[in-house]
Order: sequence, then C-alpha cells, then structure tokens
Amino acid sequence: MKPSALLLTFAEPRKDFYQARLNEVIFDRTKAMEILGNDLNLITPDPIRFPSQADEIIASINPSSIHAIILQIPIWTEASLVMPAVLQLKKPVLLLGNDRSFKTSSLVGMLAAGGALDQVGFRHKRLMGNLDDPKIKKQIISFMRAAYAQQTLRGQRFGLFGGRSLGMVTATADPSQWLREFGVDIVHVDQSMIVFKAEAMEKSRVEKHMHWLVSQVGAVETNQTNFTNHHLEKQIRSYLAIKDIVADRNLDFIGVKCQEEMANYFCLQCIGQAIIGDPYDADGPKNPIASACEADMDGALTMQILKLLSDGLPTNLMDLRYFDEEKQEFIMANCGSIPTSFSRYHGQQTDNLKEVHLMPHIYGEAGGGTTQFVTAAGRGTLSRLMRRNGQYWMAILAGQFVDHPREDLRKSVYNWPHAFFSSKFSYPKFLSLYGSNHIHGVQADVSTEMLEFCQLQGLPLEDFGSITGSNQE
Repeated sequence: MKPSALLLTFAEPRKDFYQARLNEVIFDRTKAMEILGNDLNLITPDPIRFPSQADEIIASINPSSIHAIILQIPIWTEASLVMPAVLQLKKPVLLLGNDRSFKTSSLVGMLAAGGALDQVGFRHKRLMGNLDDPKIKKQIISFMRAAYAQQTLRGQRFGLFGGRSLGMVTATADPSQWLREFGVDIVHVDQSMIVFKAEAMEKSRVEKHMHWLVSQVGAVETNQTNFTNHHLEKQIRSYLAIKDIVADRNLDFIGVKCQEEMANYFCLQCIGQAIIGDPYDADGPKNPIASACEADMDGALTMQILKLLSDGLPTNLMDLRYFDEEKQEFIMANCGSIPTSFSRYHGQQTDNLKEVHLMPHIYGEAGGGTTQFVTAAGRGTLSRLMRRNGQYWMAILAGQFVDHPREDLRKSVYNWPHAFFSSKFSYPKFLSLYGSNHIHGVQADVSTEMLEFCQLQGLPLEDFGSITGSNQE
C-alpha cells in the first residue's frame, strides 16, 4: 500500500512579493507532484497564502486518510500559516525547502516554520534540496514509509495465544505501555482455542492444504514415530485454526506460546507458524501475518514494524545461536517463525518451496515436523525492540544474508531453518548491549526507514553498523 501524504505548498501573503516569485511556487509544487506521485498518494490543494485558505483546506481533510504532512516552502511564508495544519491534524511532519537560488528565500521561510514547530514541541523532519536529486527523493520516501508504519500501527490488534514461554522475561510486555506508546491493543486468546478449532476442521479443507504443502516442498521426511502423516495433519489443522482465529478476531499480528502445552500434549506448531507468515498457502496469495513463536510480544511487534516499513514483506523470529568471528557471520535459526518464503529472495519466482524440506522435530512429546532450509542470499535488516529499565529502545543491523550448503546446518540444529548473516560491526559492543536471545529479519535494507520510524516514535536507536554506510554496497 502506498503511503498517503497531504502536500501543502505555502507562499507569500504579500501580493507584490508573491507575484515576483510565483514561478518558484509553481515549479516546486509541480515538481513535487511529478516526482513523488508514483510512490505516494498525494493530496495537493492550491498553494496557501492566507489563514482563511489554511482553515478551509484543513477542515476538508479527514486525518485518517493521510499518514503525514509535507509542508513545502518554496519561498518565504509566514510561520503562522503553517501551524494550524500541524496542530489540528496531528500527523508526522516533513518540512521541505529548496536550495536552487538565494533569491527564493526558501531557507528563510523553512527555518522560521521549523523554529515555530520547535517552540510548541512538535517533532518534525527538515529537508533542503531539489526534488530532481535522487537522494532527496529517497529521503522523502523513507520518511513517508516510516510515517505509514507508525500511523498504521496505531489501532492494530495483537493476538497473544498463551502466555510466557520457557521463562523468557524479555518475551512479555506491559499492555498499557503498548497502548500508550504504540497504540497497539493486546487480545488474549487461550491456546485451547487452537485445539478446539483444529479438531473440528473440515477434512476436505485439511486435505487440500496437506496435498498442496507436500506437493510443493522439496522433501517430506516422515517417520514411524514422531512425524507421521497423522502428526502433519494435526499441524495443518492447527495452522488453519490459527488462520481462522486471526480472521474472525481481526488480528493484525500474533504470537503463539506452543511450548510446553502444545508441544507436549497436542502437536508442535512450527509448520503452521512458518506458513502463517508466508504470502501464500493452498488458497493462493495472502497477507503474511507476522507471528512470533514462544509468544514473544516485543519480537512480534518488531516483526510487524519491519513488515510495515518494507511494504508488507514477510518477517521472522530467529535465535542468535552463534557468531563466527572469522567470517563475521551470525548463525541464526528457529524451528517455527521463519516463513518458507525466506528460502528465496523476494522478487524471484513464487514456486520457491523446492528448497524447503519437512523434517521430524528434535523435541516435543506430542510430535510434529519442522521446515528446513537456508535463507536465500541477499540484502537484509535485523532489528529488535527491547527495554532497558522499562524504557523501549531499538537495535538495528543491516548486511547480507549469505548462502550456505545445507550440510552446514549440521553444525547447529540440522532439522531447522537457518539464516547466515554477514555484517561489518563490533561484536563485543553487540554482545554487551543486546538484550534478547531473539532477533528479527526482513529481506530488504530498511535501515533508513527504521531510523526515521524511531525518530518519529521518539525511540532511542542503537545502530550496530547499518545506517553509517559501512554495510552499503
């Protein structure tokens, strides 16, 4: 979905000055619509010169229809004209000026407006430059994607299936803090709902999804003990149950506890966790649902932010299992919350499951299988929301997912999906500051968008080497 922006072009109220610089106003406004129109949904009212115009335009705007306001100041304008849009619409703000010539007085007007916003305590971004410059356009689009993520997140619903898993303190969160800081509500769902719905699932529907999965993957290594066709059927039933609950309760992203109740007394949830995060299943293309296993709440929230920043790409949850200092690579794995779509790089063919093998799990008395593959090579971003003394902060690291032969998985847990991630950063610094055993990835470089998001959100960000350019090709 394209971010939506209200483009407000401000101009000089004095007639003689305005007429002398009218061409500058027309040029900047036209250029903004031309350059940004393909990437953004733009609302572009006429240039504003007087308070009555500003009041009329603002009254006509539905705040829920826009994600941010671009305040374009091509020439001098009175700062008081800018303030009503900011104070009444209460949306992220980008001040945009030009530096074509000293004759435009754009810098003067932008600094006057920026200073006014500072005085009332309204956080905003400032950009000076010409829209023909690809760097300026990229910064605007990155800001808008961050604004889209922040605004879309507000009002969303997180489905928490079960509670704290395996004693992970970092996997729990304060519902009131989520509502206050991110605008996200937490909907509690007992894991027994998965069991009830799974057992009542129509057999024809289950068979359809089982046949699709078995026919798509590269190998199915069932056995006679803990991963039989019966185990796989229960996992597919569980997936469909979760899919239905997500739809029925209008959930935007979820977390499933699984261990120990489901893993030991019904079936492991790993295969369903992978497919719920995919952009496809037997029914065709679908919206990938960010889902964190072990009911990792801050993990799920991070995954949803990454999804929103990356235009809806699947995101994952991984354990940080090992760091290879010689290769400067993280080895990461998780039995469930790595969607099968990570077995290829996005933009490749959709028939990507031939690299995925279904294999018996290594734990869980109830039995079941897991997906096994190596995350495809390509650009990536790792991130995680964490708390220090109750205050949220964001960690980020960009680099490359690196291809490895399947046999390399024997150095870790052979039956699980893995990711190998290379980046130039300080591992000692990371080790001393990072506050979770989980980390989350997306197959895209969204480091700039994450920086913008954190600035909009007022979140401290610990950059472990992504935004400085050290990882750029």
